[in-house]
Amino acid sequence: LARAYRAETAYLWRGARHAIDKQPRNTAYVGAIRLAFPDALIIHLRRQPMDGLLGAHKVHFAGGYEWSVSLDGLAGHYHQHRRLMTHWRACLGEGLIELDYEDLAADPEPQIRRLLAACGLDFEAACLHPERAPGAVATASSAQVRSPISGKRVGAWRRYAAQLEPLRARLEGQGDLQD
Repeated sequence: LARAYRAETAYLWRGARHAIDKQPRNTAYVGAIRLAFPDALIIHLRRQPMDGLLGAHKVHFAGGYEWSVSLDGLAGHYHQHRRLMTHWRACLGEGLIELDYEDLAADPEPQIRRLLAACGLDFEAACLHPERAPGAVATASSAQVRSPISGKRVGAWRRYAAQLEPLRARLEGQGDLQD
């Protein structure tokens, strides 16, 4: 499995020692990822659910993300995501590196230093400017990755609060807004 994955994604690596695969469905595959890559670091970037779900809803994913097209689908997916992450947190302990998007956007350097330390990597100032990094980005957020780190997307859901009220209410009813 590891060999097949590396062959399929070789164009992204360009000879680098490390690569990041940030597909939303990876949450379901953490166990398989750890079996195929026992030394893999699993990084969970948490995000305020309304912003994260709005972002997913705005992206036109190709196949496998049917949950992203309806408010009910978004709420159900998020609830399952939280349940899965609780499970992986219990299984992986310190093998799961977590950080909050909002903290990263507000004050990137300490968050990036903490992340790199958890990965056993030294801090480099270039990490504060991911928009300057060479290499391919093959995800729906490729434009965002090529922008400087900022907090401009924090609270973006509020612009659509009226339209997203059914989602907010369902998340609250599910207990998913208490974090």
